[in-house]
Amino acid sequence: MPTTIEIRLARVDARLHQLRAHDAAFAVFGADTHRYERHAPLEAAALERWEARQGVTLPEEYRCFVLQLCNGGPGPGYGLQPLDLDEDLETVARSFPWDDHAAAEALRRRRTELAEQSVALFGYDFDDYPDGCLTLCDYGCAWQGELVITGEQRGRVWYIGDSAFPLPALPMRSAAPAEECSISFLDWYEAWLDESFAETAADGAVPAS
Repeated sequence: MPTTIEIRLARVDARLHQLRAHDAAFAVFGADTHRYERHAPLEAAALERWEARQGVTLPEEYRCFVLQLCNGGPGPGYGLQPLDLDEDLETVARSFPWDDHAAAEALRRRRTELAEQSVALFGYDFDDYPDGCLTLCDYGCAWQGELVITGEQRGRVWYIGDSAFPLPALPMRSAAPAEECSISFLDWYEAWLDESFAETAADGAVPAS
């Protein structure tokens, strides 16, 4: 019997095919860059060797995605970036600096205070990239989507801006229930699909659930 992740990946696969057919003009933001072209999935043995070198195991949803569906291609921002197995990332095994409490507090401050004031919560040094995360995509304007690999927020997606935008990392919110303050990789990816279908006003899309 298929696992929950396998069922979700099959749904994502079907919706990607539909989105590509509906968005022939590449109207969705970033589509003219990735053009819905998928990179080949990774080989399990090669990924395991990379994980062993880094001293980590990737979060299950993302790991299944790059092994079964594609290693980069269509996705949020200018597209999902491929995982380069020839590159060693010395920071991913270190713990992501912010926990669940910090995530909730960041969200509260973002809702209630000026962006500049929220910096004080973390003492964030924008010259230092946070440990424990892997870049998923580039949104442009100095924002990136990041997947937490190590730490209390493991498996969750955050976005991080550089010094041009004086904000600490904040959770992606579009698909999260109101009581949560961060979402998983597949929640984040399927939220992008929902938003993309809405953007193109596509008919016949596979439902989100």
